[in-house]
Amino acid sequence: MEDLRGSRAVLAMTRVYLAEEQMDETEYVCRVTDCDEEGERLHLTLEEGDLTGLSLDAEYRCTLYPQDVYCEGTVKERFFDREGARLLFSVENGFYKNSLN
Repeated sequence: MEDLRGSRAVLAMTRVYLAEEQMDETEYVCRVTDCDEEGERLHLTLEEGDLTGLSLDAEYRCTLYPQDVYCEGTVKERFFDREGARLLFSVENGFYKNSLN
């Protein structure tokens, strides 16, 4: 996988794991600040949206620009530090190219 640092990432909830949890229609705009060599974990800085709105008990679709690829996964950690609102996103089953239909 090419270096994704600096890419824009848009997170959208696709499924909740807990019966009492509501689906969230919000799209969270982030910037990729780091990723591991295998592309299994993305370190993101939230640019638009409320960090506490991101659920640790849900699955998200993460679309990356300008690469125009997407993956699905879960938010493993969310926290604030001197860089801002940060999160660790765990990628499930790799990246896929967006198709034009």
